[in-house]
Amino acid sequence: MKRLLLHTISSIGLTAAAVLVVPGTASAAPEAVAERAGQIEAYLHTYPGLTPAEAADRVDGQAARAALLKRLSTEHAASFGGSWFDARTGVQHLNVVGSGTAGFTGLAANAGLRVKVHPAEYTMDELTARTDAIRADRTAAGAGRLGVGIDPQSNRVVVAVTSAAAARSALGAAATDPAVVTTVTTAVPAVPEACHSRYNCSAPLRSGVALRQAGTNLCSVGFTVRDGNGTRWTVTAGHCMRRDGEIWSHNTVDIGPIGNAWIGDNIDVARIRMNRAPWADASGGWLYNEGNPNSPVALNSAVTRYAQIQQGDSVCLQGYNSNARHSCGVITHAAHPDYNGMTRVDFDGCQGDSGGGWYAPNSGNRTAYGTHVGGPLTCHSQYGWSVFSPLPALNAFWDRHSATTIRVETR
Repeated sequence: MKRLLLHTISSIGLTAAAVLVVPGTASAAPEAVAERAGQIEAYLHTYPGLTPAEAADRVDGQAARAALLKRLSTEHAASFGGSWFDARTGVQHLNVVGSGTAGFTGLAANAGLRVKVHPAEYTMDELTARTDAIRADRTAAGAGRLGVGIDPQSNRVVVAVTSAAAARSALGAAATDPAVVTTVTTAVPAVPEACHSRYNCSAPLRSGVALRQAGTNLCSVGFTVRDGNGTRWTVTAGHCMRRDGEIWSHNTVDIGPIGNAWIGDNIDVARIRMNRAPWADASGGWLYNEGNPNSPVALNSAVTRYAQIQQGDSVCLQGYNSNARHSCGVITHAAHPDYNGMTRVDFDGCQGDSGGGWYAPNSGNRTAYGTHVGGPLTCHSQYGWSVFSPLPALNAFWDRHSATTIRVETR
């Protein structure tokens, strides 16, 4: 089983009450207020020099940044070379291949964003294709290679290796590719965060509640998914599964058998078939509501492209150890090479959070980003962190191994 590291968000000396007085929350629903407070605290933790008002500005601009990235990565894929957001200065950085600088600047200005455009050699689609090819090159995978990711600031694919001597053999066919560089690293092994010690909910099944097997709390619900034939599953982490076909439940009520597990590349995933009442009969696309467990909140959308996940944006975790103070963090690496392209967040998850859903609550419009894998053996530590399987990678895996299209349910 491949072992991966996780991260958690730490507590800082700012009270929840101090966060909530930032302008912009007075008329919001209680759950949106709590989410926004968590995002603000995440920015203040990761960037101590920010004021609460500056952190609120970074949170409130994320919806516009996300919309811009989706547009650039789809309508301008032939020239979009990746991005990152500098939360310290509030500047959105964009890479452009060719002569599209003015167009990129204009689109950002129309969205009300401060932007800096950089010339680049490779598009995000090209870099993504290269990472996929390197992961598929199994002849080089065992030659000192730890993982492969993308660094948007250098506009390169980065392969993490155990030593300089191992670099060339670990690259395989990509050894002469100028778009690929190596970094020597000793990654801390990620520890899957299942546990044996949250919550008892009725239908619908929602992201962030506890999953059980044989009566023991082990992992968390990520998202519910549906295929083209209408069959539905609950998604969790692959390392949670001990045997194919074992029955998993929530609140002592069986959901169905687990299977289709995969641990490798940049994903760690399994599916539980929802073939039993009341779960199978209820609607999908829901998140646990910390402020009111009997009133789940809607998941509105899901990222579909790697380019929509960028360094400097904030995301929140729905795991069964999440709470009002410990749930949100800032993305530090959209595709970390030490963890083979998984997304790294400045937030420390806990044992039992494995499989939980990572999402961005942009002004109450919640977007799925991926499912929790793990981190260090800490829980809500100030210096912890987490990694998660990015949703575009899960979609690609399902497309390869299912006869029909499988996607996260949204509302």
